[in-house]
Amino acid sequence: MASTFPPPPAASDAASKPGPSPFPDDISPAQKYGPTLLITGADEARAYFELCVEHTLRTSDVDQETAERIERENIGYWGGYGTFEERERVERLFGAVHPVFGSTKLGPVTLEQALALGQRLGQERLGQRPS
Repeated sequence: MASTFPPPPAASDAASKPGPSPFPDDISPAQKYGPTLLITGADEARAYFELCVEHTLRTSDVDQETAERIERENIGYWGGYGTFEERERVERLFGAVHPVFGSTKLGPVTLEQALALGQRLGQERLGQRPS
């Protein structure tokens, strides 16, 4: 199935050239993280991750370590929108584990498991005891 996301910006080129970031301040999550599902190489993933971190540093009041943690969590979360193979690749290339589903080493998540995990997370955030 063909992706509906635009190809990622030339991360390796953009990271080495001075000038404006390839990410506008108001970029949508789909525009920013969608391309992570298309990246297949370690060098490209590393460069794209650096662009994501740079964007967070520029648009948020956080330090480098926090920006990197935020980006790994967001990229890991976005990996959950892809196929299991895409999620596995995102985890391997970006070191980004899905914050709700956990590592792909646990195997694919079924729809029933995803619903139960989401319900439990919602209950925990509302301070309710998970059933």
